[in-house]
Amino acid sequence: MTKKGLSNGDIAQICRGLSVLLHAGFSQSDSLFFMAEEEKAEKQELLRQLGKMTDEGYSLSQAIEKQACFPGYAIGLLKVGESTGHLEEALNALEEYYENQERLARQVKNTLTYPVILMFLMIIVICILLIKVLPVFEEVYESLGASLTGIAKGLILAGDLLKSVLPGLCILLVLVFIFILLFSINESFRKRIFLWCQSKFGNYGIAKKMNAAHFAQALAMGLKSGMVIEEAVMLAGGLLKDIPEAVYRCRQCEEKIKTGQSLGMALKETDFFPVSECRMLEIGIRGGNGDEVMNGIAERLMEDAECAAAEMVSKIEPVMVTVTSLLVGLILLSVMVPLINIMSAIG
Repeated sequence: MTKKGLSNGDIAQICRGLSVLLHAGFSQSDSLFFMAEEEKAEKQELLRQLGKMTDEGYSLSQAIEKQACFPGYAIGLLKVGESTGHLEEALNALEEYYENQERLARQVKNTLTYPVILMFLMIIVICILLIKVLPVFEEVYESLGASLTGIAKGLILAGDLLKSVLPGLCILLVLVFIFILLFSINESFRKRIFLWCQSKFGNYGIAKKMNAAHFAQALAMGLKSGMVIEEAVMLAGGLLKDIPEAVYRCRQCEEKIKTGQSLGMALKETDFFPVSECRMLEIGIRGGNGDEVMNGIAERLMEDAECAAAEMVSKIEPVMVTVTSLLVGLILLSVMVPLINIMSAIG
């Protein structure tokens, strides 16, 4: 959550309300004051503060930035919308984006809660098997004139080692459990983790796809407003200012455009968009509808990034269940198979 306690759903709701009221002809301050009447407590006070600031001459993005109530991406896109005259379009894009983020957050919570509990219980079971159960089986083997070998013997040694490090291991497991539990149910904690990951790994994998979609969305607004391509690229690049590698690629793209390269070719060589999308953009610009093509690219890239994120989340549960189940099964089989062989020989 943001400084003012806004969730992704809250941000989507505010953007939706502002877009509808602005489209109906209300001023920004009137829209904010009108929305405040329908809200409660902290959120109501926030909207009133925003309405007061816009009434005093602040732009919507400036007021929101000073109140620290929206994430950096939202503020950046609002600035682009204001600069290009497409504020309503920016609000609509933010509404859709944060609704999808809210839906993904719920999916993460629902997906992680059960596996986290299961994993914690499995870890407890594994510890009990290694520390308490396996030594009993070893005594049984010795009473039968045999001894554990192979994997079972290795697990006995692992159990002895586990006893010596058990206090520290318990603390570590509790910390891991708390971390995963907070990540699955606390939106504020999850956002801080995402922001940290973005600053460190924002130019790779799903984060790179999401950044490309944000860039394309802002670039489409710039092209639609008739901005010079170099200026539109620079404005869109402002959304990625917290990611050094992305900023570097934006500058490279600007330089290539200044030297006479087309937008599509510059984006292709700087690895912003897939080759097929760059080719489509080239055709669109030549046909005079580059802004529409860019908007379509933004939608496809955003959908691709969200699908990739949802797919990754959906894989967490089966992986966690499979790993822990295999560990328990390995321990049980390593003891039971030799024991069965011995009982068969006795019988």
